[in-house]
Amino acid sequence: MCYSARYTVDIGKMSEVRRITVKSEAEVSAHIAMKAAEHDDFRARLIAEPRATVEGEAGIRFLDSYQTHVHVDTATDAHVALLPKPALSQEQLDHIAGGHHGGPHW
Repeated sequence: MCYSARYTVDIGKMSEVRRITVKSEAEVSAHIAMKAAEHDDFRARLIAEPRATVEGEAGIRFLDSYQTHVHVDTATDAHVALLPKPALSQEQLDHIAGGHHGGPHW
């Protein structure tokens, strides 16, 4: 899931204005984990159909290329989720952001 921060957006459609709140990935993950711990039917559905369950619970739609996995920790088996490596190096990011790029500074 890719959320950057919690924020509120006004969406205007003709004379109607709706206010939606987007939660961070951590907030959505915590909500889903808590609900799975409290409701056996939700937990079973989350394990069987993780993508559809997360989309329905979070009110989002993942890109078709996005995959969703559920890993269940046990007393002897734990999982750590790592963030993907950035597609650009720190030097490339600095260059894009206006950092030193090796040429003269005017």
